[in-house]
Amino acid sequence: MGYKKCFLPGFILIFSVCSLRVALAQSAITTNTNLIMASTDGVDLTNSCLAFIDSSKNLVLSQIIDKQFVPIDFSEAMNSSFAYGKQNIWYKISIQNTSADTFEAVLLSNRCDIINLYAEKNGYFMEAKAGFGYPDKKHTKNAIPYGFKITIAPSGTQIYYLKLENFFKLIQNIKLKIYTPAQYEQFNSQEERSRSTFLIFQSCFLACMLFMFLFTILQFSSNYYRGYVYYAVFILANFFIFLRLLEFNANLRFITAWFPQFFYCFENLLTAVGLIFYLKFVEYFLETHLNQKYFQKFITIAVRVLVLVIANDLALIYIRPYEVNNITIFAVEKFINYSILLAALIQVFFSQSILARYIIMGTLSLFLGIIYATYLAFSQTFLTSAIMIPSNFAETGVILEILFFSVGLGHKSRVIEREKTRAQEQLIMQLKENQKLQLQMNEQLEVQVNKRTDEVLRINKHYEEQRIQQIQSDFQKKIIETEMAALRAQMNPHFIFNCLNSINLFILKSKPDIASDYLTKFSRLIRLVLDNSRTKLVPLSNEITAIQLYIEMEALRFAHKFGYEIIVDENIDIMDTEIPPMLLQPYVENAIWHGLMQYNGDGKITLSFSMKGNILTASIDDNGIGRDLAQRLKSKTAIEHKSLGMKVTAERIDMINRIYDTKATVVIIDKVGDTGVAFGTTVKIEIPLKT
Repeated sequence: MGYKKCFLPGFILIFSVCSLRVALAQSAITTNTNLIMASTDGVDLTNSCLAFIDSSKNLVLSQIIDKQFVPIDFSEAMNSSFAYGKQNIWYKISIQNTSADTFEAVLLSNRCDIINLYAEKNGYFMEAKAGFGYPDKKHTKNAIPYGFKITIAPSGTQIYYLKLENFFKLIQNIKLKIYTPAQYEQFNSQEERSRSTFLIFQSCFLACMLFMFLFTILQFSSNYYRGYVYYAVFILANFFIFLRLLEFNANLRFITAWFPQFFYCFENLLTAVGLIFYLKFVEYFLETHLNQKYFQKFITIAVRVLVLVIANDLALIYIRPYEVNNITIFAVEKFINYSILLAALIQVFFSQSILARYIIMGTLSLFLGIIYATYLAFSQTFLTSAIMIPSNFAETGVILEILFFSVGLGHKSRVIEREKTRAQEQLIMQLKENQKLQLQMNEQLEVQVNKRTDEVLRINKHYEEQRIQQIQSDFQKKIIETEMAALRAQMNPHFIFNCLNSINLFILKSKPDIASDYLTKFSRLIRLVLDNSRTKLVPLSNEITAIQLYIEMEALRFAHKFGYEIIVDENIDIMDTEIPPMLLQPYVENAIWHGLMQYNGDGKITLSFSMKGNILTASIDDNGIGRDLAQRLKSKTAIEHKSLGMKVTAERIDMINRIYDTKATVVIIDKVGDTGVAFGTTVKIEIPLKT
């Protein structure tokens, strides 16, 4: 009898396997209900169903039906391209009910973000949805988060299409199983028992954090220290971070049942919020604004960066919460968050405050917990105990950090209380000292008042003398400015007289075209000279324009007997550089009349400007006959020009030095060759410029 009991399930199992192999050539592999009933812990359909990979992630059921489904091995899906949410996986499942009764079962997948099941009924397909990323606002305790209840009519075959979609990455290798209701209840009970210890630990941890948050708020209500507020918000942010981890690790749905898009951005978002209030807590706890300006500047910049991270996460949640590329953005943000935390720890380490040790020990505890949890997660060396999972080490680090910070706040409160007591004692002592000093000050006050009265009288007398000296200095300055204006007024008629003589000469020689050109240049020059004469200083560009017009007029007069060149260094801004007007023209005139008028060759005059520091050097160079030969020729015209133009210019330079307190100088250099013959003259004028 026992042999028959064993033989019948075995026969059914062998028959079902053979049926599956024969069906490979059909459109779908058919699973017999007898095979499901014969199992004890469900039937694994992962590698016995036909599958299709949708790389575009855009195909709908009507397009999928016409696709070719083939057997695919997903046992190493975590190490393949399927793991990164870039493809949708479609299964085609055929289940045959061989009994005369309606067959009910549970089709279960591992955790995926979106799971769609399409069941064919009367030529139409009915759709059902599940998954971690599916907003199930009617979620109940008896709901199946990653599966569906299926029903197959008596002696019928039901075809299902199952779509598995992940937004970013698989949690574990793909697995697809089917259970009877009793088997599923047994499986569900085992899952709940396996995570009960974990849930107890997590609940205790979250309760501790909530208690610390409430305790910190009560502490703030007693002494109104702002650091308690920052610390409380920091604890609250960590509370929600680990509430989200509880939801993730225990397959629970609190927030995701309503807003699943928050789940993937939540960790970075809350980490950035927690870091902001962590930095503000450190700022007030260590009082960095008083004696640590570099740390304070770092905190200011870091808070701004974290605000940008938060804004970016909120934008992703609103605009594109399920884009695959978001995983790269989240990784960069996580690197930024932990880099800021590490940089803050280094800054605290070099802090001179005795309270910094609490921040260092607390933050190091958090870092070590996170590092070890990350190591366990990536090395896949998970311990068998439900308590010793990776996230628990991070939570332990947070608990230690909060404890160290709490002790530090207690120390800070004691320090503040001691300072208040010390301040009160010092105030009492100071009041006693003030009473003694008041008696002494009353005695000394009369003497000091007398001394102060004498001192005030002496200071008033001193200020009066200074005021008189200033008035005299201003008066002397106005006299010098008046003399300079008078000198400029002397130069203008002298210059106009020379120009009119030249125009008259061309008219007498019956050269109306040259006289007209000369008169045009003269009108431009005289307007520029008159404009420049109204101001004490003119732009260097105006002075260069005036000299250029003057040289061109003299060149016309002497039938272009000489040429000219004006050179200005690139580092000189001729529009912003200002010099006294009509300062250089007499020297240019002297070079033409003394040096070039009697020269038989091709004469040339070169005017160059250079700047060194705030000294402007103007150089007037000619290749004429030199000063010695000019004096021997005893040109009466030259003597008159020298006696008027050069003398007035020398007097102006002397007055410029007096009125502007500068040291402008004029140096005349006779250019003499090796044979002793002169070949020109160079005049260098150095003008110190005022800023």
